[in-house]
Amino acid sequence: MLLIEDDRILADTRINLPRPREKDSSFAYYEKQLLDRLMARSPQSSQAAI
Repeated sequence: MLLIEDDRILADTRINLPRPREKDSSFAYYEKQLLDRLMARSPQSSQAAI
């Protein structure tokens, strides 16, 4: 996963999931990381919202 903002690399994470990818708990882990970063949420604040 490569996340770029304002011409800067903010995140560069290798995703080791087999293809085709299924939306399981492993996929959800990476999806949450990306969404937290995009929404500028800290891991603590996202846990509090649950």
